[in-house]
Amino acid sequence: MRLLRQEIARVLKPGGTHIFTVPYYYWEKTLVRAIKTENGIEFIKPPIYHGNPIDSKGSLVTIDWDYDFVDLIKSYSGMETTILKLRDKKLGLDGEFLEVFMSIKS
Repeated sequence: MRLLRQEIARVLKPGGTHIFTVPYYYWEKTLVRAIKTENGIEFIKPPIYHGNPIDSKGSLVTIDWDYDFVDLIKSYSGMETTILKLRDKKLGLDGEFLEVFMSIKS
């Protein structure tokens, strides 16, 4: 995570924005589900996969992030992050995990 955040901050121009989504459980502690080892993926919790339009198997969820996620981004990359949540039933946006994260390089 740290290296990824640092790399995103490195390649963004000043004022550039990284927009992304992640499993975000602001009411719970961060949960590591899987880690990469020399021997492949080690599952710590039962695997969960999210939909992926380019891979029918889906994308493995490795970490469920908690309330301190924005602080971790700041400490790893120096970028300020805003969380947007839009719920609009007319647009079909309703339910869990509607958070969109925007990290801006100063």
